[in-house]
Amino acid sequence: EYSGQQGQQTQQRLSADAHHVMDRKAVNAQGKDIGKIKDVVVGQDGKVQALIVDVKGKNRAVPWGEVAMKADQLTVSMSDQQLSQLPEDKAGAD
Repeated sequence: EYSGQQGQQTQQRLSADAHHVMDRKAVNAQGKDIGKIKDVVVGQDGKVQALIVDVKGKNRAVPWGEVAMKADQLTVSMSDQQLSQLPEDKAGAD
């Protein structure tokens, strides 16, 4: 979970450059590709709430607290089972 100045800087950078993460791959903690980022959910306060990731053909809202951005790689700290249990985001569907 992000907290403190570093987390705020990462969040601000992602909020300001959300289009840069679109269609990028997200990986799990083991480096396995889990899907492409389809959208960024930003709350009314301007903070990133979630990333919409295409996981096996279904758009899943991955909570921002489960995402780490390191060296331009987005890593999700959830297992395949946890990802599959996230509600499907039908609004973000193509």
